[in-house]
Amino acid sequence: MKLRILIAFVVLFVAGRSGVQTISIAASTSDTVCYRTSVTFTATVVGTATYGYSWKVNGVPVGTSSATYTTRALRTGKDTVFCFLTNVAGDTILARSDTILMTVDSLPVIRPITGLDSVCIGDSLLLHESTTGGVWSSSNTLSATVSALGEVYGIAPAAGGGGPFGGGGGVRIDYSMANSCGADTVRFRFNVNIPAGPITGPGSICMTDTILFADTAGRGIWTTSDTTIANFLGGPGTGLPPLPVLKANTAGTVTVYFNAANACGIYSDSATIIVINCDTTTAAHIPVITSLAEAVNIFPNPNTGTFTVSLSGKYAIANCTITNIVGEKVKEVALTGGSQAEISMDGAGIYLVSITAGNEKYTTKVLVIQ
Repeated sequence: MKLRILIAFVVLFVAGRSGVQTISIAASTSDTVCYRTSVTFTATVVGTATYGYSWKVNGVPVGTSSATYTTRALRTGKDTVFCFLTNVAGDTILARSDTILMTVDSLPVIRPITGLDSVCIGDSLLLHESTTGGVWSSSNTLSATVSALGEVYGIAPAAGGGGPFGGGGGVRIDYSMANSCGADTVRFRFNVNIPAGPITGPGSICMTDTILFADTAGRGIWTTSDTTIANFLGGPGTGLPPLPVLKANTAGTVTVYFNAANACGIYSDSATIIVINCDTTTAAHIPVITSLAEAVNIFPNPNTGTFTVSLSGKYAIANCTITNIVGEKVKEVALTGGSQAEISMDGAGIYLVSITAGNEKYTTKVLVIQ
């Protein structure tokens, strides 16, 4: 009994000499840091004795028996830091500090974008990104737009874009992420392809002259039904594919054929051309215009924002309406037979040009590249 009383007296005496021990810790930064940031934790003790310190990160012993602990090795994610106050020998725990929860961020790292790298004008497709939380953007919204979900909508080929067969290209689709440590962006080169469409060109030509044909895609194979009457420049032996420049050789009637295949599909079209000996033109040589389609000429097509619509004298007056690819009317012009009208467009894209004269109507496509 006397021994127990003596031990209790000694404990009370030591406690009275050393006081009550408490420990708290603080970080030199906020509780959110970037990976590899140096952070110093400092312990503050209430008590009058000499102490030891045992630091723990996620419950694992770190550091030395010091009132401070400095590290650059906090992991990405959540880390808990606290400290035990011990005696000098380190074999007795006197108090435990509060716990600091450190959030460790790293520079965003985005996985590559996946998906098809082209779309046709007026169509859309979905790109995929497995890293969530980022923002989609387009480098050229006049050519292609992209939604918050990564859906790309093709509007027009980008000016100067090489692109695949069928034209276009030059658009960059970006996916970006940012946090307190910085930002990362992945880029995806994207093409906007032009669907092939109706060919355009005059219905007649003087012998030995040349005329330029065009289609909305701007590429394809041009041939004629009789190369002795008219032929396209280029072809076998020239080192060049047939170009859409028709050369008239002798008087007669010839059919022009156009065939194209690109990412937007397969397209074929044809037109009848009358070659006239203009030096000896008689009433018999004058081409007979039998339809509104033969009376209308639209050039150049494609163009960079300005084109001309002409109407032959067979039709006294006609109305020209221009709509965009989604059917919205953007222009309306009155045409007079035997004259032409110059039309300017405000943006790139494919437009539908409809000519109405009496009960007849003719519609074709015009491509504007800016």
